[in-house]
Amino acid sequence: CDLSDMESGVFLCESDLNGDIRNYYKSDGVISKIKTSENKGVYVLESIYSSEKDDVSNYLVELDKNFNIVKRTYTGEGYSESFSVDKYGNIALYQFGNGIALYTPDGVKKGEISVEPDTLLFDSNCECYVVVNGSGHGTSLSKIDFEKNKLTEIYKLDYRIKSICEGFGKYDVCFIFDDGVYGYSIKNNTIKEIINW
Repeated sequence: CDLSDMESGVFLCESDLNGDIRNYYKSDGVISKIKTSENKGVYVLESIYSSEKDDVSNYLVELDKNFNIVKRTYTGEGYSESFSVDKYGNIALYQFGNGIALYTPDGVKKGEISVEPDTLLFDSNCECYVVVNGSGHGTSLSKIDFEKNKLTEIYKLDYRIKSICEGFGKYDVCFIFDDGVYGYSIKNNTIKEIINW
């Protein structure tokens, strides 16, 4: 890939172990989230500011393994915090203050789920999950049912979760607390300390 072709802007790049860029995607705005897809491609959540509207428009862009655009889905205005994609390509997108928007694999909005503001999305084993840190009634872990446009609660958790990160194959997800990072297993509803600070 010839770097002289690259103008200024925001780029998502794939490089080899020598640091040579093999593929890249140029965003028209700001890239806020990146997630690999089942077909070895990448999903990119990007926000584009419009000075005419004085607002931000959000798009979920699916790229193939060569960083070519497969699909670009408009996901509305405002601030999009996170997204999750299941094995069929169904998309769940959490927008702060607006709940979770559900999209078909073709990028058509099919429904919404109301949730409390302190909500986190993740996917594991090709399924989409939601953690809601409730106010007054505990933290819940639920699975997204795309057919019925609803959440199916799996567990009530007796702790609040600050943030989450990938489980890297060993865990379904990692929970981040004020005192460290813990790996979580959905099947056994178990949590194990990884890092303590």
